[in-house]
Amino acid sequence: MNFRVLSRHVPSARQLLMVAGMLAISFVPATAQPTASSTGDCRTAAETVVTGEPEGRTWSALIKIRECRAEGGTAIAAAIREHRASRDTAMLSRLGDAAQLLRDGEMFVAALDVLDDAGASPEARISAARTLILGLRPHAQITAAQLTGGNCYGSLPAPHATAARGGNPMPPDFAARARTVSLRVVGDSTVTGPLRVAARCLSIHDAAPFSEPVDAPGYIIVSQRPSIEYLCGNRFRIRNPYPVETDLRYQAEGGGGRGRLMLSARRTRVVSIRGARVRLIDQNGELMSTATNEGRACSP
Repeated sequence: MNFRVLSRHVPSARQLLMVAGMLAISFVPATAQPTASSTGDCRTAAETVVTGEPEGRTWSALIKIRECRAEGGTAIAAAIREHRASRDTAMLSRLGDAAQLLRDGEMFVAALDVLDDAGASPEARISAARTLILGLRPHAQITAAQLTGGNCYGSLPAPHATAARGGNPMPPDFAARARTVSLRVVGDSTVTGPLRVAARCLSIHDAAPFSEPVDAPGYIIVSQRPSIEYLCGNRFRIRNPYPVETDLRYQAEGGGGRGRLMLSARRTRVVSIRGARVRLIDQNGELMSTATNEGRACSP
């Protein structure tokens, strides 16, 4: 795979206005703060992130990790180290997603250790590189697929994105350590393919300033997610509560109907789907909602 560095995404004026309008932000120091969350709750949330169970609760668990702050970072750091040999890309992606919501020193030191570990799986090391980039570039949006494809900067955060909070303090030399480890990986002749690309992407990042925002009314909270509900016959109503157009997929269990729709901001659409139970999924594969065909006849 050839390495290529894509230029930074330059948002249009309309995008910038949208982001500014939707994210009314106040700033406070980015230090770990106490929370009412118990350590047990934070560990349970981390287990949900790792296992993906219960189904459809991953996002809620990630938000809980964000609220747990230092305790959440410690729990995710332990999971990153524990699963350093894993090749489960879906699970590793969920662990990396925590770095989009929490900027935590223990979590990023764990990612440094895994990236620098030749005995760790390539998939876990790629996920660690993504986590480290998110540590250097607060509020960035980047996937492992973008990273290994040579897109080192990801994409502009959506206006409804939930901004990161601070957890355990970051090491003062974090950026230098990340660069040293990334260049060591790039210089390892046994490292090839996507891992080399990901490490090279990490090596070109500098640390960006981080100021922690206070959640404002413009944020989309967990309860406001796309949903699907049964109407009658084979008719289902899909709702998008977000203030932006959203890419959604629906799929009936047991090989029934499936499809994709781009649903405009705060709009609903009625679709005909054959199937006893239908799942609504976002573009990242996260389950949003389910609905069951109750067999009601539609009124004339």
